[in-house]
Amino acid sequence: MQIAEYLLHTDFALTTLHAALHLITLTSALITQAMTNKIKVSKVSELPPGQAKTVSVNGTSVALYNVDGKIYATTNTCAHRGGPLGEGLLEGKLITCPWHGWQFDVTNGCLANNPAAKVQTYPTKIVDDDIFIEV
Repeated sequence: MQIAEYLLHTDFALTTLHAALHLITLTSALITQAMTNKIKVSKVSELPPGQAKTVSVNGTSVALYNVDGKIYATTNTCAHRGGPLGEGLLEGKLITCPWHGWQFDVTNGCLANNPAAKVQTYPTKIVDDDIFIEV
């Protein structure tokens, strides 16, 4: 009888442990989701392919780019001297800062001639015609 009770308690403990681990995994996923804040910033129809524009996200200036129908976002501040990237010329996936000509790849934020230098990028999501940025 003692062995049967031990096995019963062991099985109960394992089931309880499994349930607790599952609960921890779900809680972690919910916390991660809550930390990711998606904010609607514009409409795809307001940003034609090959164009850039500037939006404000919680007081931060962000540049949006339409590269062949795919939307990218970076900080609007050039890493060189703080120029407004969203006012620059977008050619393919390169944005040229209007102040001093520095070029950044909008898909990853890297400086074209020195990938070690970067500007911050933001994940984007399109829902219907709406552009959302994750911050």
